[in-house]
Amino acid sequence: MLKKIFLKLLWERKNDYIRVILSGIFCISVIFFSAAVGSGLVYISVGEKASMTELVMEVEKNFVIPYVLLIFLMILIILSYIRKRAHDYAMLNILGMKKKHRYMYIGCEYLGIILGSIVGGLILGEVESLIVKRFMENIFNDLVDNIFLGFTPIILTLIISIVMFGIGFCFCDQYIACMGIENVTSVGKVSGKNKVNSPWPIIGGVVIFIITLISIVTYWGQIGYTIPATLGMIAMAILILFGGGYYLERLRRKKKKYFKKILWLNNWYHMFYSHVNFSYIVSAFLLIILFGFNIVLVDNLPVSQTENYPYDLVWGANEKDRLFIKKISEKYDVQTELIPCIRVTSGNCAEHIGISAAEYKRLTGENVALKNKEIYIVYQWDRSEYGTIGLDFGKSHPRLYMGCATPNIWVYTQKTLPGNKFTRDYEVKGVTRKIITGNFKTRVLSTSNMNTDVFEDIIVFSDKEYKRISNKAEGSNLTVLMNTPKKHSAVLKKVSEYAEKHSQVNFFDYRGGNLIYDRKQCLIEDRERKMLNVTATLIDMIVLFISVIFILLEKAASDYEILEWKYLFYYRTGMPEKKRKRNMIKEVTAIAKVGLLVSMPVVTTMMFVKIVYKQMSIHWTYIYLVEATVIVMGVMSIIMIIMRFIAGRMFKRSERNSEDE
Repeated sequence: MLKKIFLKLLWERKNDYIRVILSGIFCISVIFFSAAVGSGLVYISVGEKASMTELVMEVEKNFVIPYVLLIFLMILIILSYIRKRAHDYAMLNILGMKKKHRYMYIGCEYLGIILGSIVGGLILGEVESLIVKRFMENIFNDLVDNIFLGFTPIILTLIISIVMFGIGFCFCDQYIACMGIENVTSVGKVSGKNKVNSPWPIIGGVVIFIITLISIVTYWGQIGYTIPATLGMIAMAILILFGGGYYLERLRRKKKKYFKKILWLNNWYHMFYSHVNFSYIVSAFLLIILFGFNIVLVDNLPVSQTENYPYDLVWGANEKDRLFIKKISEKYDVQTELIPCIRVTSGNCAEHIGISAAEYKRLTGENVALKNKEIYIVYQWDRSEYGTIGLDFGKSHPRLYMGCATPNIWVYTQKTLPGNKFTRDYEVKGVTRKIITGNFKTRVLSTSNMNTDVFEDIIVFSDKEYKRISNKAEGSNLTVLMNTPKKHSAVLKKVSEYAEKHSQVNFFDYRGGNLIYDRKQCLIEDRERKMLNVTATLIDMIVLFISVIFILLEKAASDYEILEWKYLFYYRTGMPEKKRKRNMIKEVTAIAKVGLLVSMPVVTTMMFVKIVYKQMSIHWTYIYLVEATVIVMGVMSIIMIIMRFIAGRMFKRSERNSEDE
């Protein structure tokens, strides 16, 4: 009998139960989808199925914070469901159901949520990933015929899913244990009331936001967006929680305005923390979309940036090769520029060109006043690298080794570390960003623990210091810049065959090649890399934006029961239809408005600081700012259009139900 009662009570809550499962399915599908996309990108890059380590690194790079937000979202949804079911559980106790039977039935109920979410999420994620897989195969058809994802995304999804639900249910259990079931069931009546009436926490939030802006232009912002994004989300949490509470308390004191807005604002007074939590999740996701991915998208467009490679062929040769260079230049009508240089290895596992101040003046016409052990750095960056860390992680006294990279200059422990052959004697006198030879990327082995981003930055030494070190430095001592108007392939073949026997082997090249950079090949590799970045970024932005919409729809569906009762009351008391509709639209869209009201100024300011700090030309700064403005306005418009549409549908449904009563 009690079993039948339990099932009947569950059936009466079937819509809420299904909604929790659908929420779980959505979260799991996002996890599986991101893992599958990461696996596909790894396969395109290396031609092999992604290992667990590679996939974790690929996913963690962009999705750690979204995963945390998804866990937070599931906690809110589960808590909301428990609140609605708490009275049913209490009734079972009153009816005399044994404790072990209660736990068994309730355990089966939540086990159904977990299994339904995981199975449904894997199925939905698989469908989504197959669609994107076909999409990527069409884009990268010149690289791969078929993309094989393997089972690693499934295994990773299962691990993350178990962790997510484990954390979710543990948190809910501890919350109920600490707060008591009475407080849980009274959310929206007692415990959900706002108790914030002080402006001081708001000032604290502003201070944290200022620290966020500072972090963007310091080391933590240069290495990635994670730290600034996290600080930004902390600032938004404080501003939404305390700013919203302070506004409501101030409004309460202004009786005329208070009574004018109370009809649609009353739930914010009684369900304050529930509304604030969902508004915050919306704002946090928007911050990740707009600050974390938006600028990356523009960085990689257009996918072909020919200005990064001014020469057809760049070769790290030696002085003894001048005769060969002369012969091949005369035979194939090659335009040749020779730069006397040395190889310099930095502590961040990179190899660069070292030249004298006089040579730099000859190449650029710029005079750099250097003395003793002062150095001047020319970063040969493309736009995506502007605003990132510089030589040896941006140190003013970088670790340098005069010569090419060799195994004996490193200490191999758990990490690859510079040995005692490196020196910190040199001081960075100044820096500039300029493409002289080219923006050449490393092809370092993934297993080597070396994560170099760019080769061939240029380090300028004083003439006296360069003369002192040039005779002792091992490796290439002549950089050859070639433009080949005719027979490029023949020139490349001749140089490659000669270099194989006479030139420096690139320590960081997994193929064991020489210091030869072919413009055509570099452009192909650059295009592939940027297309991968654009594809991944677009997918990330779309998935997270859908998450925002889903969160808002879930909140609207969850609150509909309360709204239906309230607007039935307004209907019976004779409130005009126009006013009822206006109030419902305001109430349903308020969650989105609060999230946008806080996130948009924060995100816009963070993007502006990031763009300005990149110190690009006026042309590109203008393009970045316009693109950022368009994206921000577009996101705001789409969210508000969707929420107004949902509010209109909810009002029509409420009106039909009111007429039937």
